Amino acid sequence: MVSMSKELGNLMSKVEKYRGRHVVAVEDEIVVVKDEKGLKDALKRLEGKYPGRIPLITFIP
Repeated sequence: MVSMSKELGNLMSKVEKYRGRHVVAVEDEIVVVKDEKGLKDALKRLEGKYPGRIPLITFIP
């Protein structure tokens, strides 16, 4: 049995909405990022909001 992280499960349920985009997911929150600065800002904000959680960073093909 393969277990899926909460982030991946949430993202998979909304894959069509985020197709073709880079995203960062933590818990139930998904943030679209457009560039390196956006990624850094999103990580900083999410790490403060969800301490101890490891963000899922991915591109949805």
